[in-house]
Amino acid sequence: MDINSFNVKGMRVCLCNTKKFNSTTLCLVYRTGLNRETVSSYALLPKILSRASSRHDSMGRVNRYLEEMGGAEFIAQPIKKGNEQIITFYITAPKEYSGRMFEFLSDTVYRPLINENSFMPSYVHSACSVAGKEIGDKINDKKSYAAEKMIELMCKDEIFGICSDGYTEDFGDISGQSLYQAYSRLLKEGKVEIYIAGDISPNEAESYITNCFDHVSDSLPTTSDDNTSTSHPPRYYTEPADTAQSILTIGIRTGQSDYPQLKLCNEILGGGASSRLFKNIREKKSLCYYINSSLYRYKGLISVQAGIEASAAEQVVEAVNDEINSLAERGASKKELELAKDNLLSAYKIIEDYPQRLLDYMLSLSVAGKEYSLTDEAKTIAEVQDIKGALDGAYMDTIYLLKEGNK
Repeated sequence: MDINSFNVKGMRVCLCNTKKFNSTTLCLVYRTGLNRETVSSYALLPKILSRASSRHDSMGRVNRYLEEMGGAEFIAQPIKKGNEQIITFYITAPKEYSGRMFEFLSDTVYRPLINENSFMPSYVHSACSVAGKEIGDKINDKKSYAAEKMIELMCKDEIFGICSDGYTEDFGDISGQSLYQAYSRLLKEGKVEIYIAGDISPNEAESYITNCFDHVSDSLPTTSDDNTSTSHPPRYYTEPADTAQSILTIGIRTGQSDYPQLKLCNEILGGGASSRLFKNIREKKSLCYYINSSLYRYKGLISVQAGIEASAAEQVVEAVNDEINSLAERGASKKELELAKDNLLSAYKIIEDYPQRLLDYMLSLSVAGKEYSLTDEAKTIAEVQDIKGALDGAYMDTIYLLKEGNK
C-alpha cells in the first residue's frame, strides 16, 4: 500500500493507494478545537448537511443519488480525538463512481440547502430532536455510557471533558440562522482534510479535488493541553441504572507522553484474555464478569472497566490499584512484553484490511502530529525493550459506578 500526502486547494490530502478494496472510500473532515460554546451547533451540522444540498434538495433525492452510485454508503457525524471536535463525512462506493463521490461530498459540505442565510427551520428542529434523543438513548449502551460519563466527570474542568455530540440543553436555542452562522464559522476557522482509500492514483485524486472543490481556508484547530491535574485521592461517583449488573469504570492518570510504552502497558494491564486484570481479577479472584482497560492516546489516560456486583466494587478497586502499582514498581516480564507486542502488531496489520478503520487511523496520526504511515508506530512498539517508568506517578483519579437496581 502506498501512502501519499499532498495539498490541493488548501486541503491536506492523505491517499492510501491500494488495489485491495473493491470500492473507494473518501472521508472529508473539519477539525476544530473543542469549545463548550460551539460544540452543540457543530454537532448538528452533519445531520443538517447530510439531509439535503442545493443540488439534492431532499432526503429522498440524496438517498436516490446514493443508490445510483452503486448503493453508496454515507455517514456524517461528529467525533472527538484529544481536544478536538472533528466533523466527519464518509462515503464508500464502487471505484467507477469515484468522480461522483467527490462531487457529492463537495455538494454536501459546500452547497447546503439554505434560504436567506439560514438553514431550513424544519430541518433544524428535526435535527435537534434527533440529536437530543440520541443523547438520551446513550444510557441504553451501558458500557459506552459509563466510559463516557467517567471521562466527563474526571475531566470536568478540562477541554477533554466536553462531549463532542453536544448537549441537549443547548438545542432549544439553536435556530436556522444561528446554525448557518456556526457553519460559516467552521468553514473559516476549521482545518479541512481529505482521506482516500482505494485504487486511485495521486494524479487522479488531485484532478477530482481540483474539479470539484473551491479553494478552502487552511486554518489550524486551536487546541491546548490543559491537563494540569495533580495527584489526589480518587473521587467516587455512583449513578443508579436499570441494569442487571453494575459497571465500574476507573480513570487513571499517568502523566506520561511516551505513547508506545503506554500502549504496551495498557495491553499488559487489561488488553485482553492474557492481561493481568483478566487473569488475576476475573479468573483467579472471580470478582467480576469482565474487565479490560483502554488508553486515550492524546491524554495519557487509562480507563479500566469491569462488570461487577455492586457489593464487590471496593474489592475490585483495590485489586486494580494493586495491579497498577505492581506494574509500575516491577515492570513486566519478558514473556508479557513479547506477548503484548505480538498482540498489538497483529492489530496494526488488521487496520489496512478495513477502509474506514484505515482512514480513521490516518486521521488519528494527523491529530497526534505524526506522519502518515502504517509502519512507523508498529516499528517503534516492536523496538521497546521495557516499560519501566511508564507508570511512574500513575494514580486513580475518578471511580464511577453505574449501579444495578435503579435505586
